[in-house]
Parts: sequence; structure tokens; C-alpha cells
Amino acid sequence: MLDDVSLVIAPGEKVALVGASGGGKSTLVQALLGLYPVKAGRIAYGDADVAEIGWETVREHVGVVLQHPVLFNDSVRANLTLGREADDATLWQALDIAQLT
Repeated sequence: MLDDVSLVIAPGEKVALVGASGGGKSTLVQALLGLYPVKAGRIAYGDADVAEIGWETVREHVGVVLQHPVLFNDSVRANLTLGREADDATLWQALDIAQLT
């Protein structure tokens, strides 16, 4: 359970959540992506409540790298796009952002 959490992350900022096992890191990330039900309070991105912008939009603009990521036995392209269409420039940009070039 998370209680009295307030978090401000600037656009483009990279954040690492670290702490003891069971400290709520995964729960917080799941709540921020709409994968864990929030029973009280609200989640907002900028001044917009997530109910206004929708979880699909949030997930298109927020990236998460888990401690033990799932990778498919396939190409880097397939792992990056997960079935979505993307041109080479977009994929190279993602690799640059992830510092994998």
C-alpha cells in the first residue's frame, strides 16, 4: 500500500526507483501506468487528470524499464516495436535515448 505519495517528474527526465524489496516501487510504477487500481487520490500528468487524457495516451508517452525486463527471442526491432509500425529514424532515436548506440 502506498500512502501520501507526491511525485513531480519533468518531461524527459529519467528517474530510478530504488529501495528495499516490498517498498512499493513496482506498485508505484503500476499505478502510474494504470495497471494497479488507485483507491484514493488521483494521478495527473501536468495539470491533466489521467481520466481526461486516458491511459493509452499515458502509456504512449511514459517508458518503463523493469529490473528484469522481458525480451522476446526475436530482433531488436521486434522487441522495440512490439508489433507496432515504426520507421528506422524512430527506432534509432529510441536506441539513442536508451543509450544503446
